[in-house]
Amino acid sequence: MNRLIWQGTFILSLAALIVKVLSAIYRIPYQNLAGDVGFYVYQQVYPFYALAIVLGGTGFPIVISKYLSEANERNKKYIGHVFIHAFFVVFLFSIVLFFLLFFGASSLSKWMGDLKLASLLRMVAFIYLFIPFLSIIRGDFQGLMCNMSPTALSQICEQTTRVGIILGLSLFLYHHHGGPYEFGRAAIFGSVMGPFVSLAILMMIYVKYRIKEPLSFHVFYLDKPLIKSLFIEGLTFSILSMTIVAFQFVDVLSLIPILQHFHFQAVKEAKGIFDRSYPLIQLGVTVATTMAVAFIPVLSRLKYDKDHAQMKNRISLVLRVTIVLGSSAAVGLLATGTEVSRLFFDDHLGVQTFVIMGLNIFTMSMIVATSTILQAMQRIWQPLMYLCISLLIKLILNMCFVPILGVTGAAIATVSASLITAILNLCLIQHSLNVWVMRYSQVMKLCFSLFIMTSSVLFWKVIAYHFFISGELTRLESLFMSLTSVGIGLIVFFLVILKTNVFTEEELADVPVLNKYMNKFVKKIRENET
Repeated sequence: MNRLIWQGTFILSLAALIVKVLSAIYRIPYQNLAGDVGFYVYQQVYPFYALAIVLGGTGFPIVISKYLSEANERNKKYIGHVFIHAFFVVFLFSIVLFFLLFFGASSLSKWMGDLKLASLLRMVAFIYLFIPFLSIIRGDFQGLMCNMSPTALSQICEQTTRVGIILGLSLFLYHHHGGPYEFGRAAIFGSVMGPFVSLAILMMIYVKYRIKEPLSFHVFYLDKPLIKSLFIEGLTFSILSMTIVAFQFVDVLSLIPILQHFHFQAVKEAKGIFDRSYPLIQLGVTVATTMAVAFIPVLSRLKYDKDHAQMKNRISLVLRVTIVLGSSAAVGLLATGTEVSRLFFDDHLGVQTFVIMGLNIFTMSMIVATSTILQAMQRIWQPLMYLCISLLIKLILNMCFVPILGVTGAAIATVSASLITAILNLCLIQHSLNVWVMRYSQVMKLCFSLFIMTSSVLFWKVIAYHFFISGELTRLESLFMSLTSVGIGLIVFFLVILKTNVFTEEELADVPVLNKYMNKFVKKIRENET
């Protein structure tokens, strides 16, 4: 059983990584085809799609699988009882969300400052109808059969279908001079078809399994505590799984109205330019937090075994790796923002906002990693409360900064609010679990490594612009500068990190991939140093 759980966790983690990478990467060519206004249209509606996907792909399936697994271990007669209640809770909640979004689309789009978004919001509403079926089937596979492969397969097929349709239709519209809202409708159509394909795949596999092992419904009564637990836990896990999207929701509902109220020009283009950073933020956060997600079963097992010393060491290591990766990615984007913006978006518009938003790679990575650890330690209410406080602070800061600085003010508000949540989560881990993430000397070594990395990149840029590049930076030259700058930065940063002993050899041996390929390399570096 333990082996199945480990294999299943690995499969789900790998699928989640593939899905998130696809979700981040496709938006760059989509923006190139749709333009800034077309990108704005899609990004305004995207959080409502993301909420549905998280509810049906992460939040409720995890909670349903937990209760089904407990029923299977205690008394198999109650499996059907849990199954019916779970489906009832998710179905009722999804129907309510569908009706609110479908029939409230006009009012919501008016609040968002763009009445043309109403038709797109109505299209998104149909995704919520898939949630109960996706949730219950995935929860059944994960909880009763310990089989994560169908969930992983369905998620990958869903995202592949979605990305394929979005880019295919966008390419068609680009050649036929489609308008920004047509691009938006094409993207939402692809987003609706993704869950449809996912459900079709799951149903084919599920029916095959359940014909052999049908569920029994011997016991049933209205269980209000179970209904309450399923709903609250499912919603809580969902919210904590969509940190980046939660901050996007605040901007979706407030940014355009504030810009319009203070008579800013070309507000849709400005919001589209502001949203350019999100694909890179998502990609950076995914890479930086992969280790935190991978270590969840390890932390759960250590907590169960009451091996507190080893558990603290692992938590400290996970957070230190996240800090190192997140900070290097954020500072690296700060140093190469002009070249990266030119490479991906073919201009330098909003570079200042772009690099400020890039700092969220660090803050969001810390929120995701700390929230993941706290969930593994059965502490879900505090990080949820901190996230809600942070979103309120983000809204207040938007109202303070945006009238003065425009979308750059929104970027500063996002970084500030997300940093507060990251600090609160870190303080909670340190005080409740008595875990110290980094000593003062390690912090100084990390800062020194970041300084050397940035200096190396800037020195290379001075040489390159003097000898190799003249005039306006072309897209091909941007590719050259981005690749070489990132390569130099990575090599220099990790060499300095290894030389300054931010991680011990034992800790590096615990890091996936590094334990196989880096140990000999690390030893040679440190032997040469001595």
